[in-house]
Amino acid sequence: MALTREDIQALLRMLDEAPQLLQELRRRILPDHFVFEVRLPTEWMAQVDRRLANLERDVGGLRKDVGELKGDFGGLKGDVDGLKRDVDDLKNDVGRLKGMSKEITFRQKAGAYLGVLLRGGRDASELVNKILDEAEAEGLITPQEADYVRAEDLLWVGTVKQGKFEGQELIIVAEISWVADEGDVERAIERAQILRKAKAWAVPFVVGEEWVSQEVKEKALQRFVFCAENGRIEPERSDWSNVERVLEVWRP
Repeated sequence: MALTREDIQALLRMLDEAPQLLQELRRRILPDHFVFEVRLPTEWMAQVDRRLANLERDVGGLRKDVGELKGDFGGLKGDVDGLKRDVDDLKNDVGRLKGMSKEITFRQKAGAYLGVLLRGGRDASELVNKILDEAEAEGLITPQEADYVRAEDLLWVGTVKQGKFEGQELIIVAEISWVADEGDVERAIERAQILRKAKAWAVPFVVGEEWVSQEVKEKALQRFVFCAENGRIEPERSDWSNVERVLEVWRP
């Protein structure tokens, strides 16, 4: 006699209500090695779960350590940045001190340095003040331009020592730095141009213990600026024709 659908459903209800009967049915239907194979993956998965739990704890600890390390690194980076700023400030301070030292030294020896170009050299501050006041009164220059010239590192006057301009009065407009750069060149040229507008014969002069680059110095010479490096003036007096070329360019 064939089993009907109702018979199967009745059997399932009976197995649900009698667990012992279900186990006995499994034992009779399934061989022992099959039961073992079913149980084995279950135990293996339990081991996997335990290992995963341990791994999660380890990862959590590692994340915490990394977070603390990031905090320490951030603090260290802040300290390094602060140190770099301090070093930059110190470099700037040393640069200013060197520049002041160079300016004082050159002022003290200006007569000797510039004696290769001029006779009777002397400080020109008083003379330049008079020239600027008169030019400002005549409307040739602005008050701002006059003050800009007065701020020059050194204003020096004397008479040309030799050649076709011998005996003529000339003003040297000097920018003095430990390391001469483009800014020094521009300021010297601008101030000499203002004095030229005021009808004075003034020549730009840039002095450096060294130059930021030889290219900058070469460009300054091409713009007819006297350049000095470590006490050596260019163009040199041995090349007086080039000296006169510079002087001629700046004649008012």
